[in-house]
Amino acid sequence: MTAMSPDAPVYYAHKRIYGERTIYDHASPDRGWLDLFGIDDPVVALRVRERHDGDPVSDYWGWLDAEKPHRYILVWPSRIQFNCCFTYGPAVEEQRGRGRSVNLIVEEIGA
Repeated sequence: MTAMSPDAPVYYAHKRIYGERTIYDHASPDRGWLDLFGIDDPVVALRVRERHDGDPVSDYWGWLDAEKPHRYILVWPSRIQFNCCFTYGPAVEEQRGRGRSVNLIVEEIGA
């Protein structure tokens, strides 16, 4: 990983537990971003990286913007939620060269 790799920064997210499933919402390398939501859920540190062949299946999706390829944005715990971020779907924006959809591995690394 290089300093400009989207895998390099520590991300922060609200941790929510639903039964046996843990969800990380509002993931961002900017810790202050989470304060804007006014949510009492605990904030944890995450490692976020692109999913590769051989990795476990992941429901998390994000966007790697062509103009800001140093971080993942619009990180969501399901493809449906991620797709809702785009008026005509992410494929249209990919075709325009604005970035690409990325299946992500999200791992909690601490607080």
